[in-house]
Amino acid sequence: MKVKILVECHHLLGDVVIMMPFLQALHNWRPDAEIHMIVGGKNEEILADKLGIVSRFFYMNTGRMRKKEYISLLFNLRKEHYDYGFACMNTSVRNGILFMKLAGCKKTVGPVHEGLLHHSFEVAAFSQIHEVYRNLKLLSPFLTEPKFSCPLMTLSDREKEEAFSMIHMNTSQTVITICMGTGDFIYKTQKNRISYNCKAWGYQNFISLIGKLEREGIKVVLIGGKKEQEEMEKEGIKVTDTNLVCNLIGKTSMVQSLSILGLSNLVIGCDTGMMHCAAALNIPTLSIFGATNPEVAKPFSERAYIITGSAECAPCIKTYSPGNSSVPALCKERRCISSISVEDVYRKAIAILEREAESECRN
Repeated sequence: MKVKILVECHHLLGDVVIMMPFLQALHNWRPDAEIHMIVGGKNEEILADKLGIVSRFFYMNTGRMRKKEYISLLFNLRKEHYDYGFACMNTSVRNGILFMKLAGCKKTVGPVHEGLLHHSFEVAAFSQIHEVYRNLKLLSPFLTEPKFSCPLMTLSDREKEEAFSMIHMNTSQTVITICMGTGDFIYKTQKNRISYNCKAWGYQNFISLIGKLEREGIKVVLIGGKKEQEEMEKEGIKVTDTNLVCNLIGKTSMVQSLSILGLSNLVIGCDTGMMHCAAALNIPTLSIFGATNPEVAKPFSERAYIITGSAECAPCIKTYSPGNSSVPALCKERRCISSISVEDVYRKAIAILEREAESECRN
């Protein structure tokens, strides 16, 4: 009988991309195994499915699922009779163990837990190393050197052609895509769940940056979701399309967004999932970091560049999973990211474009 493996990563886009090297290494270890995966939703499935490794997906959104839906999911998972269950390193350790046990996995793998519940194979968390290497540690009970390859994702010719027509570009243009959004963190108190965004650079800064890039003759494409669209409307920010500016915020599917990233010479944004997607496509990225730790959370690529501000307290979120830390939730100044000027980002972006062009000439 085939070995059946369940991988849990019910988080956001960036977390799924960060799990891709683990999925590749898992498949290389057990190429005969049937691998199933729990993800947060359809967009996360689209990303993970790019590898062609996972044969079945289940959705789990703990913030929105009703108790009945959660029980139904566990019931369906138990029918699969998994030999192994791997819990993502970003998942709460206790919850990861409990979930894998309830899902009926014969053997479970995850971070060390100091409580009463334990995984069959426990792995030291190593919280201050990059998330990719943290997740690869899940295979340490079985492998000394997990094998994976980069780039992690590629685009089809059809996807490239569609993106090409959407942004109205010509082959000689330099294109910079700006990812306008970031995800919120949740700070839990005894009574409330406080949603806060400690990673945002600010829409007005991006608008100023767009103007500087446009004056250089660079094609600028903006992508983002409905959240960014609504927030910009609320702030009275409107971006009009021109020959050099293409505003696609709230207008693209996940596949279309990936395709646009894949045609870019550079992608700029904060610590957000789409930056990880661009890196997985082997596109140069410039990530603007504030409260989160770039050594842990930056895009996984040799072509990933970062810019940080001047604040002694940064990063106040010591790992990519903040837990119940109240420090960033209560901070009002955000000096870690507000100290990064538009000129700083502009100069670094131009320098990256020049460096990448020189590298391409040498090759």
